[in-house]
Amino acid sequence: MESQEENVEMEQDNIKEIKSLPPKPKKKTVEPGVIYLSRIPNGMTVRSFKEILGRYGTITHCYLQPDEKTVTKKGRKYSEGWIEYSDKKISKRVALSLNCQRVGIKKRSKWYDELWNMKYLSNFKWFHLTERLEYERALREQKLRKEVTQAKKETSFHIQNIGKSKKMRKMEKKKKEKPEEFKDDQKPDRIFSYKLKDTENEILARKTSGNINKNSDSLKSFNPDNYVNPKSVKANTSFLKNIFSGGL
Repeated sequence: MESQEENVEMEQDNIKEIKSLPPKPKKKTVEPGVIYLSRIPNGMTVRSFKEILGRYGTITHCYLQPDEKTVTKKGRKYSEGWIEYSDKKISKRVALSLNCQRVGIKKRSKWYDELWNMKYLSNFKWFHLTERLEYERALREQKLRKEVTQAKKETSFHIQNIGKSKKMRKMEKKKKEKPEEFKDDQKPDRIFSYKLKDTENEILARKTSGNINKNSDSLKSFNPDNYVNPKSVKANTSFLKNIFSGGL
C-alpha cells in the first residue's frame, strides 16, 4: 500500500513539473507575398525577368501580361506583370528598395535607362490573379464565339443574295430571248381604292338633308280625312259626362 501511494505522489509531482515548464514556441508559417509591376521594360523576356529579380529571393510564381497590340518581329512585348516571393517580408523589401530605381546597374546594359514601377499588394494571394485571368479568358472566348456566329450569318446572307441574283439574271435572259412565253404570266396592275373620312362640313350637310327629307315624307303621308280636331274631342267628352252624371 505504501509503495502504491508513493507512485501516485511521484506521478502528481511529474504532472506539476510538466505544467510548470514554459510552452514551446510555435513555428511561424511563412506566407508568400505578391508584387505588381505596372510596366515591363522593352525587350525583357520572362527568363531575364526571373534572373534579375531572382537575386533577392526565391520566386514561387511569375506572370507577365502580353501586349497583343504591339507584337514585333524581335519578340513579344509585355504590358504588366506579377511576381510572388516565398516570403512576404522579402517581397515588401524588394518593392520598397527597387521602386523607381534603374533596372540596369551598368551603363552597357540595354535597360540602363529603364525604371522599375512596382508595388507590394497586401492581402493579395496568387489564386486571386488566376481567377481574374480565367474570367478574362472566358470573356474573350465568348466575344470570339459571338463574332464567329455573326460572320456566319453574314456569309449565309450574302450567299442567299448571290443565288437570288443569279436566278433573276437567268429569268431576265429568258424573257429577252423568248418574250412570248412570259406574256401570259404578266398580271395586270392592281388598282387600290382608299376611302377617306368625311369632313365636318360634309357630316353637317348630310344631317340637314336628312331632316328635310323626314319632314317632306311626313307631309306626303298626311291624310285630312283621318285628322281629328282636339277641340271637338273635348266637347264630346263634356257632353257624355252630362248624360251619365245626371246633369250634375
